[in-house]
Amino acid sequence: MISVKCRRFTIIVGAFVCSWVFKAPVEASAQTRRKTAALPVSSTASPVARSGIISRVRTFGQLGYPAGMTLTGPYAEQQVTLRMPTPARAENVRLELRVRFSRDLLPQSNLEVLANGTRVALVTRPDSNLRDGAAMRIEVPAQTLRGDFLVLTLRTAIATNLDVCLDDRLGRGHVEIDASSFVAFEIPVTSMVSVGAVWASLPETVTVALPARTLTTSEFTLAHKISMLAKHASHVVRYVALPAPGDLVVGSPSGMTGVDSRSPAASDGANIFAFRYANAGQDQMGLALMPSAGLAMADLLSSPWLPIANASAAHVVRARRNWHSERDDPTLGDLGIVDLQRNVAREAEWHIPIDVRDFPPDRLPSEIALDVVTAPNTHDRDLVLYVFLNGTLVRTYDINPGGEPQRVTVRLPSRMLATRNDIRVVMERQVREAHNGCGVSISSMPAQILPQSRVTTARADAAVPVFLTVTAGIGGNSPVYLPAGALEAAPDYLSLLTSVADAFWNDTRMPFVVFYDAAPTTPPAGSFIVVGTPKGAELTGPATSDSGRLRIQRRGSSEMLLDIRAIERLTVAQVVTWNGHTGVQFRIPASSRAVPAAPENYDQADLLIASADTALSRLNTGGSDEELVINNGPTLRQRFANDRWLWWALAAVLLLPPLVWSVRTIRRRTPRRVLARSFSRSARDEQKPE
Repeated sequence: MISVKCRRFTIIVGAFVCSWVFKAPVEASAQTRRKTAALPVSSTASPVARSGIISRVRTFGQLGYPAGMTLTGPYAEQQVTLRMPTPARAENVRLELRVRFSRDLLPQSNLEVLANGTRVALVTRPDSNLRDGAAMRIEVPAQTLRGDFLVLTLRTAIATNLDVCLDDRLGRGHVEIDASSFVAFEIPVTSMVSVGAVWASLPETVTVALPARTLTTSEFTLAHKISMLAKHASHVVRYVALPAPGDLVVGSPSGMTGVDSRSPAASDGANIFAFRYANAGQDQMGLALMPSAGLAMADLLSSPWLPIANASAAHVVRARRNWHSERDDPTLGDLGIVDLQRNVAREAEWHIPIDVRDFPPDRLPSEIALDVVTAPNTHDRDLVLYVFLNGTLVRTYDINPGGEPQRVTVRLPSRMLATRNDIRVVMERQVREAHNGCGVSISSMPAQILPQSRVTTARADAAVPVFLTVTAGIGGNSPVYLPAGALEAAPDYLSLLTSVADAFWNDTRMPFVVFYDAAPTTPPAGSFIVVGTPKGAELTGPATSDSGRLRIQRRGSSEMLLDIRAIERLTVAQVVTWNGHTGVQFRIPASSRAVPAAPENYDQADLLIASADTALSRLNTGGSDEELVINNGPTLRQRFANDRWLWWALAAVLLLPPLVWSVRTIRRRTPRRVLARSFSRSARDEQKPE
């Protein structure tokens, strides 16, 4: 009996000890002083409300990796850049990584985490606890926070077997970082004393507060300008009407709920100033912009001038960046592409983003001259350069192994261009002779594409009217035509205009807004965007019929490719001609003011059919063979259904012949009255002359 109780006691004590041991936090590395505690994957990134503290959270999905990231091969590296709220002070900065290691990796495989070049954690394969994923919380030391940005470097060293050369050749093994991984930090309200600090610390979703009335033209334009700047800074924008609280206020915030009376007011004619308010029990800071002073203060929030916005209130007379309007052939340094140094062992890769909207209006990139320099190559190895444009190989080049700088010229075919282009450069180091199935041991060597590499531009071909041609032509002198009712339904049309802007322009090439009503509208003098159809505008495009039906078929055949009835319920975007100039017309149903925002929905097409913000069909109807016939007229049944004059004509055709025949018959059968002979003779006698 006693032995049974002892065994039970021993089992209970052992279970308790085991549960306590396995419940202990997992230490990421013995080489790091800080611990990365294993947290449940279901932990949220929601900030905790604290008085006098503003909490901010940025997920990897919001920082440019909506699908997460995958690091493949024995050695891989990826960087995530986050703008910090400088000159405000960020505290309690922490990183939570949702890491998933491949199951066939060796236990020695690891993920190294660096913050601004300083290692803060080393996550090893056993840290995942053999689960599908592990959430690692990493505290970022305050001494690593230097400058305006926090650069997180994720570097892997992984292997599936002891033969590293085999892993290198096969590219085996990977580490996945989930898009829900996030960076969180806190900002004391007392440190947010300037316009620049407030702008840099805005939440992910920015609320723009508008006056609760019909907006003026200047108010609408200002709201669009700051919305574009916020979108360019990777924020999501929504709109409310005052007195609802907002992070950005068009006008004075005096009527907004929760405004702190101690907030600085607009003094000495200031047209932009910071203010403090409370929202849902949390302290917040916002910016007020006065539309009566023009749009100059909005340009202060763009990246060239933001570092000097170190006052709580200012009167900005002018703030504008215009280098791109004077230089047709910018260098990579001019475009802000400076991270061009790589270490080449067997292979290195560069991604050079080329956006058409970063060039002067009416110009498209036609050629790029890459200035490449490498260290001297040894041990009888070959260096080969491959250049891809949007995934298509367009150039190969043998690199001189002597280490001298050399120029690689790559033509960019216009038919392959898009609004956002990716030029991928791959440098491969090849070994001519293999030894023991693994090859000669290769040490890494530095290679760099120099920032003075230049992009040559050419005038956009107006003879091929596609969406990309209009995008290239949009500039500060281009009009955007909106119905006058947009001033009354400002939130809807601002959201619509921001979506259109995502596809056709950026904050440096923003066109001006023209509101049209029942009066004839002044036609454009260049590229344009029009929503709806202004009165008197003669727009010529692929789908010009308003019969309510869209038919697309092959020329010379009865093959029907697309036949849509009630087309007025869908959104139609098409390239049109007005006053001899090319632009884009949006026909949007009254029930939904939304359009597809991604530039990839347009590019080399001239007709887009969408349902709200979802693209359904994209066509290029103006090809060289012109094999498509668009909207070749309504059927006779549709004409009768929509045109009452045809009914009158049909009635006339059917009823007129019987009516004429009946009249003639009646006249023929009606007896005529015969006059007496004596009366007739006397009448003739009276008509004779004397």
